[in-house]
Amino acid sequence: SYLKRSGRRGAKTQEANGHKSAVPVANGNGKSNGLASHHENGNSSSNGYHGSMYRSLKDWHDQAMSLGDPRLDGWLLMDSPVPPALLSILYVVLVLAGMRWMKGRNPFDIRPLMVVYNLSMVVFSAWLVYEFCVSGWLTGYSLGCQPVDFSRSPKAIRMAKACWWFFFSKYIEMLDTFFFVLRGRFELVTFLHVFHHAVVPPSAWWGVKFVPGGFSTFATMLNSVVHVVMYLYYGLAAMGPSVQPYLWWKRYLTKFQMVQFVTIVIHGMQLYFIECDYPKAFANAIMTLACIFFVLFANFYIQAYLKRSGGRRSVQKKQSAHQTVLVANGHSNGRNGAAHNGHHEAAHGVSTRSQVSALGLRCQQRKQRRSPEAASRKRPAAAAASDAPDWQRSEWGANSGRFDATTACRRLPAPDTAKWILLALLLATLDLPSLW
Repeated sequence: SYLKRSGRRGAKTQEANGHKSAVPVANGNGKSNGLASHHENGNSSSNGYHGSMYRSLKDWHDQAMSLGDPRLDGWLLMDSPVPPALLSILYVVLVLAGMRWMKGRNPFDIRPLMVVYNLSMVVFSAWLVYEFCVSGWLTGYSLGCQPVDFSRSPKAIRMAKACWWFFFSKYIEMLDTFFFVLRGRFELVTFLHVFHHAVVPPSAWWGVKFVPGGFSTFATMLNSVVHVVMYLYYGLAAMGPSVQPYLWWKRYLTKFQMVQFVTIVIHGMQLYFIECDYPKAFANAIMTLACIFFVLFANFYIQAYLKRSGGRRSVQKKQSAHQTVLVANGHSNGRNGAAHNGHHEAAHGVSTRSQVSALGLRCQQRKQRRSPEAASRKRPAAAAASDAPDWQRSEWGANSGRFDATTACRRLPAPDTAKWILLALLLATLDLPSLW
């Protein structure tokens, strides 16, 4: 409403000045050229409106930045919210371009690089936890009301630096998505994944700029704890099938993340019941993001574990009943029994190299049916039998040689991936300034 009122006021002023200065000019027939004067006035009004709107937006920006923490002046990316938002937009654009570029190419084998990256993020996240603890949460901070220390004491500056490093780490974590794209794991580039990496950095900027410390750093410290465990899992998973038997706790990692969001909301709700010299707007923004991520992670947990396990149990029951009927009818002996046993093993995923090749051919045919005009650019079917490349090896079990056909066929990019990523791009440009 402020921008519109200012724009209308500027437009009326320009229009009034234009009417005063507009003098009819006689043409060759002795008639005044009032139409040309009217057009000139209209252009002046339009220019005045846009100029006033730009000035109003710039004034708001300058006034908001003047309220920021002066200790952070000159720090990287801390002078304006525009660069963080542009980096999030660039991230989404590069993800879309990378998926299109990788669509007709063989995935890269970057497993050693991923191991180094994930274990480095474990060390970095653990260091962040240590910094948050020694600069506040184990040296005097309270779980209740905790105002921000805006002094230039070494402890306060150390907390501000820890907040900045937490903010900057969110751009480093964008490498997760690019690794997925380079490995051809398009099914992992989900709405939840892109939304998280696109929205969190520009949203965290506001907290670092205005309240680098205090009450809300509880959420950043807890998130760093979760990332220690999360990147430890990713690092172990990147080491290959030999460590797969020790990664049974993946679903508990998702539960841990959801517990994190619930804890953040419970902690933030305190400000509605106690008097505290800490702006509620920032706590509201953090709780809003926590609620959004809780819903998204809960949906992922239901889809990935509850529904999948339920469907697996129903398939096993059907196969068990089918085998019982065949045995009762005497078809489990001789040639028929051998054929049945071979079919039963294949149904349970005990695949041979030829079955993997056939699976790759079926996935390839499904790709071509979905996009016939791009059939010439697709991965050749023979690649499915080329000594189990990375995009297939990741679905093999550690010891049994099992191969999940359903998961392998999900290597196809989902038709709605671009739509979800574009939606994340839109959300990334909002930055939660209205909540602030």
